[in-house]
Amino acid sequence: MNDEREVTFTDEERHFVRIALNAKIEQYEKAIDEERGKRHTEVQARRIETWKYFLQGFKRSLARMTEAEKRGQSETKFSGKTEDFEKIFEKDGGVI
Repeated sequence: MNDEREVTFTDEERHFVRIALNAKIEQYEKAIDEERGKRHTEVQARRIETWKYFLQGFKRSLARMTEAEKRGQSETKFSGKTEDFEKIFEKDGGVI
């Protein structure tokens, strides 16, 4: 089911959502790290590495959205597209 409704959060709600997401990410990362130390089939090992990679990417995206908001770019306008990152990069004088 595809839900196209727009949801708006207050700054305080966004703050708590980020805390919850980061805590959950850390929980999953710890579980993945524990699994990495065990013996697995090749397929299982690839799946574990894929999840680790996915979580790292999600964590980076969350950090970038937070930074975009700090710079005054609203969360709804921040699409995560390369152009948005380039604008932020140029605005900071080339430092991310």
